[in-house]
Amino acid sequence: IDCVDTNNPTVFNTLIDSVQMEKIIVIPTASEAQSILKNKETVPLNLRYAVVEAKYMYYPAPHYRSYYKMYRSRNILRSSIEEMVADLKRQIKAEEVEYSRLKTLQ
Repeated sequence: IDCVDTNNPTVFNTLIDSVQMEKIIVIPTASEAQSILKNKETVPLNLRYAVVEAKYMYYPAPHYRSYYKMYRSRNILRSSIEEMVADLKRQIKAEEVEYSRLKTLQ
């Protein structure tokens, strides 16, 4: 699910429940994820795993572990179409900068 744009709570809840999204959180940094998820006392209730830096999956204690998994933008739910468009524009800008950098190396 890339983006859910609905005013119907039944549709929204059905989509969220189908992937158990309420049990997945996004944490901005690895150090934050480690400090929250390595101790059972600090793990949010019913958490399945956390997505960190759109690159890692951290599973909470008592079975604390992490895996590298490069998430593509379509794997992370967006709160709005505007947010999705802004993310795509940032991605385009980053690709243009990388292209320019590589072009100068020739």
